[in-house]
Amino acid sequence: MAWESSDSIAAEHGLSHRSTVYRHAKMFGLDVKRQRNIRVPLERIIERAGDPALQVTGATVVQAIAVYGKLNAQGQLIERRETLNLNELFERMTVLEKEAYARDGKLPEWFTQTVGNQVVTGPNESEPDADAG
Repeated sequence: MAWESSDSIAAEHGLSHRSTVYRHAKMFGLDVKRQRNIRVPLERIIERAGDPALQVTGATVVQAIAVYGKLNAQGQLIERRETLNLNELFERMTVLEKEAYARDGKLPEWFTQTVGNQVVTGPNESEPDADAG
C-alpha cells in the first residue's frame, strides 16, 4: 500500500474532497494496510535526504534511519534490547577485584566498560531504606 497524498488521490479520481478517499480506504481496510507499511515514507526521506527541493533536516534523516533500523520483516517497530548476565561478569572477577568491591564498592575498570554506567551498586541514597523504621 503506497503512501500518497489523499489530496492527490482525490484530484486524480475527480473526487470533491480528500475525506472521500479516507472513507473509501476505511471501508476496504486499506487504512490498516497503509499504517503497517511505514517503510515507504521512511525510505523516501532517506533516499531524498540531499534533495534541495525537500526541506528535510539532518535530524529528520537520522531519525528516519533509526526507526527504519528497528523495523522487522513485517514492518513492525521492534525495540531491541541487549542483556548482560551480571553473574557471569562477577564470576570473571579475580579474588582481589571481589575484595575491592566488597570493601569499597568499586568495580574493576573492565567491568564498568562492559556494562556502562548502568550498574547499581547499592540503594539509592534519596530513597528511604525499606528496613528502617
